[in-house]
Amino acid sequence: MTRIGFIGTGAQGASIAADLTRAGLDVTFIEQWPAHVEAMRANGIEVRLPEETQVTPVRALHLCEVATLREPFDLVFVLVKAYDTRWAVELVKPVLADDGLVVGLQNGMTIDDMADIVGPSRTIGRSSRWPPTCSSPAS
Repeated sequence: MTRIGFIGTGAQGASIAADLTRAGLDVTFIEQWPAHVEAMRANGIEVRLPEETQVTPVRALHLCEVATLREPFDLVFVLVKAYDTRWAVELVKPVLADDGLVVGLQNGMTIDDMADIVGPSRTIGRSSRWPPTCSSPAS
């Protein structure tokens, strides 16, 4: 089964990761705030929708626990603040499968920082370079 990590489990990261967990995927939440990790472990993630509230039990790790992981992630979604991107990707790089991908789902996208760390072929997101350069094949 594909192993998925989410680094940055605030409102956006936690809700997306909870959806994937409910879909039956192998998801690990990685968070920097100890109290948030303990709350997720104790209470799961609560997502309030207009017509229902979903509570999902989750596997949550504190940053320092990433070093204890022995099985690599196939996908790591990055949902930290833009200024935290470099250290977050450096943290997960050792636990990323050789053919694994890092996916940026951030405001203030920092795909270039992620690609600098794990390589462009292992990074998915939007480039921060604007405007994009385009070329046409020679006639």
